[in-house]
Amino acid sequence: MIFISWIIGLLVASLSFRTPFAYRCKPESHLCIITSKGFSISFYLRIFIFLIPVIIIICLYGTVLWYTTRFNRIHPENISIIRTKRHIKVFRNILIILTVLIIGSVPYFISIIVNSIT
Repeated sequence: MIFISWIIGLLVASLSFRTPFAYRCKPESHLCIITSKGFSISFYLRIFIFLIPVIIIICLYGTVLWYTTRFNRIHPENISIIRTKRHIKVFRNILIILTVLIIGSVPYFISIIVNSIT
């Protein structure tokens, strides 16, 4: 499910590359590069590539955490407690990874906004 959400985000975002605003020629470097001068295109592109899959991942792992804590209260067997602790540890690791991804993407979003203003 998570893989599918990333694929959908990339497919929707890749459609925006077919617009005439996606690539700009920089005369000083003689390269055609992906630009963020078209603010709306670059901003929505980042939302589709990054934010929508991250929100889906957070919702899915929230459901997993809710299920494991609820299951632990109903069946407090020794095996299920070990399994639940393992699931919570995996959830914590995924949460750390998502936090790093979110914190790492904030400067990029800020640079897109600042680039559109200047």
